[in-house]
Amino acid sequence: MKKLITLIGISSVLVLALAGCGGAQPAASSSAAASAEASAQESSVQESSVQESSEAQVGMANPWSDVASAEEAAQSAGLGGFVVPLGSEISLGALDPEHTTFRAMESLAQANVEFPAVSMTIRKGAASVADDEVGITGDYRDCSLTWTQDIDGIEVKCSGNREDASMITTWTNGGAYYSITVEGLGGDTDYGLSADDLSVLVPAIM
Repeated sequence: MKKLITLIGISSVLVLALAGCGGAQPAASSSAAASAEASAQESSVQESSVQESSEAQVGMANPWSDVASAEEAAQSAGLGGFVVPLGSEISLGALDPEHTTFRAMESLAQANVEFPAVSMTIRKGAASVADDEVGITGDYRDCSLTWTQDIDGIEVKCSGNREDASMITTWTNGGAYYSITVEGLGGDTDYGLSADDLSVLVPAIM
């Protein structure tokens, strides 16, 4: 009789234990489902943010317009004129019209002249587009040397890493802002224009 009672007691304990295990499974499943749903919502938010960012970048308009000549650049920029001395000879060679491109944005005209190992950018702009730090150059390179040069009564500011080699040249004339920046395309990353080069270019850029 005692054995029978003992067996019945053990059986009852097992039934209760199994019932407890069975009841815990739905709770665990519910917790896993909630976690999966939260992860899915977070992933959806991240994907939405990336998509919105991409759409915003795609929607940003390029302020520059490619044009065929200096005259068209001045007209597009709303400037009184823009003259680039194409054909003039400097130490790099002649400013070749075949290797010169033009573009413009509001109040700023630009010419880009390509030489075999140097790229030259010439700009003319209004005071409204001049940055306090870099003027109209758009060039944030740090140069170890700065100096000024007087060219036909125009005070020209020069910056570079070697004497008599101006990488960034700026000046004002008649209320307009001007700049010439050069960048070596080969191994000479400190290439700059000499005083003689600037004496040819500055008076001819208007």
